[in-house]
Amino acid sequence: MDTTGDIVAVEAEYAALRRDPRRPLSRFVAVSLAYGRMLAEPDPAQAAEVYALALDTLHDPPAPAEAGVVLDLIRALRPVAEQLDLADAELDAIERERRLLDHELIPSEPGGREALCRRAAAIHFAKGHVAEGFDELMNGLRSSGLDGLDGLATDLVLAVRRRHVPPEMLADLENMWVELRRRHFDGNWPLWCLTALGALRLDADDVLTAQMYVRRAESILGHLDRPVAGALVGGWVALAAEDFQRAHDRFRFASNAADTDDRMRLLASAGLGESLICLGRADEARGPLAEAISYDIGDPSSVARCHELLAEIAAAEGRHADAYAHLQMTRRLEQIASGGAPPVTRLQADDELLSDGASDVTDVVDLRDRPIDLAALDDSEPGAASKANPKPTPAQLVIEGLRNGWFDLQFQAIVDNANHRPGAAEGLLLLQHPDLGVLTFDDLVNSDLDREVAAELCLWTIARAAEVLARWNTGGSSFAVVVKIADVQLTPALPLIVRTALARTGARAELLTVEIGCEVADSLDPTRAALLDDVRATGARVGISGFGSDLRSMDTLLRLPVDVVKLDPRLMGGDGVDSFGRRAVETVVALARTFGFQVIAAGIETEQQYDLQRHLGCDGAQGFRLVPPAPEPEFVEQLLHVA
Repeated sequence: MDTTGDIVAVEAEYAALRRDPRRPLSRFVAVSLAYGRMLAEPDPAQAAEVYALALDTLHDPPAPAEAGVVLDLIRALRPVAEQLDLADAELDAIERERRLLDHELIPSEPGGREALCRRAAAIHFAKGHVAEGFDELMNGLRSSGLDGLDGLATDLVLAVRRRHVPPEMLADLENMWVELRRRHFDGNWPLWCLTALGALRLDADDVLTAQMYVRRAESILGHLDRPVAGALVGGWVALAAEDFQRAHDRFRFASNAADTDDRMRLLASAGLGESLICLGRADEARGPLAEAISYDIGDPSSVARCHELLAEIAAAEGRHADAYAHLQMTRRLEQIASGGAPPVTRLQADDELLSDGASDVTDVVDLRDRPIDLAALDDSEPGAASKANPKPTPAQLVIEGLRNGWFDLQFQAIVDNANHRPGAAEGLLLLQHPDLGVLTFDDLVNSDLDREVAAELCLWTIARAAEVLARWNTGGSSFAVVVKIADVQLTPALPLIVRTALARTGARAELLTVEIGCEVADSLDPTRAALLDDVRATGARVGISGFGSDLRSMDTLLRLPVDVVKLDPRLMGGDGVDSFGRRAVETVVALARTFGFQVIAAGIETEQQYDLQRHLGCDGAQGFRLVPPAPEPEFVEQLLHVA
């Protein structure tokens, strides 16, 4: 163990050598190595800097006399770089060591080159560089002897399952295994070739050919002697072929194997749980799935699938709170797996938001790490809801829709009366259910919807609207989007959701309008009305829809912070406007001129209605007469035709 005096002496010599332009190179490298080793534990970042500087002073590849010290520097730098997650520095060190091997400057150790390829592949996969990761494994396999084949082949099979092969690389990978078969096995079919080709065919959705390869592999060594990775591939293929008992047997074998690592334990447990569910044994599936999600090995896709299965079990048993909690984790992990940051997936109760200081409307709050502590969504016995009422509840539909990606926003243009061109669009929330068809916002979001579920749907809606805004206005355009929220979604979390969605997407706040119904606006007490001020403080605008059918609502415009008023479509119904409707529209327009909000006529179906609303002084119009609602791609195409 180095004494304080040793450390001070080495540090002083290192500093002196670094300042000396005529320093002896060999001495500088030796002192750098000693100094870096002293720093590795107390200050790994500085140690990495010391090692890297010493390596940069040497030729690459180095002179034969320097090869030994270069190898020492490389092998000292790599664990420090891994600890600090300095991926580029670690990859550079790996490349330097490979060049030493290529130039025969250091002896080749059994399995050494293969280990370098495996580590480089792992780094690339962790960075999301899938093609580069597969390239590393292919290069390692092509240069590997038989002694290094098992580790590389295992890594490849697991990578195929966890990452999926880029389509352009699939043929190269399959040809490589055929080439290895000829080179190492005289044209015979070795176990690893069959297992890997089975995994690749399954990844290409060719289940029949995958079955052929796997069953041939199993016939070589028998059911009990195959490697764990081979059992996993057999289980995955059997699941895809709906041979659930065979899948269960393969995953059970892999789960019971003693000599395996956490990657395979996770996949074995996940597969076992899924096969048990397919066999109708959901009670037994909970244990393996819970075990799988306990492994923290950087495999978000597999863990997300486990949470999804646990959500399905909970929903089937009427435990909707548990289903919702697992859904949150599924969405977070799927976002991570796709290379992005996890979405905001947890909304707390009003008192929690207010008590921890997170309600400051100037904050951009990341709610994703807040603890999940959901109250039960109903107090019925497990399964009672489904037995009493086979039709899904709105909460069940929303949870299922979010989990399966069935929600979408369709867009309907709002025409600016000043130039007769679309200047905004309303995002209309729809759920495309495979059995129930199209469900609208009003079908799903009402006072009976659980608050937590409604808040999660609000989060999805505003996040999607912000993404669309950012995408549509990248070139400096000013095309706005309006989205509606329900009474149950107007909580202290709303301003935080809006601010965070805008900050994450970079969308311009003034182009987003959050709209509430007139009946909601009329019923707001001062505390909840203040939430609209908080929304406006984010830079977004506030709108009221369905306005003017009752003159008593006019008071609402005087007490609420309003930027846009959308008239009740009934005011423009039929072939004309009656005296009450005309008086209502004129009153709203007059107030708009005084207080500075915009008036939009809704429900415009005829040319006469369109001309009339312009004559009455409305700022814009919306309705099927102008542009019908459409999904985003078709809506954008509509705008291009209008232009």
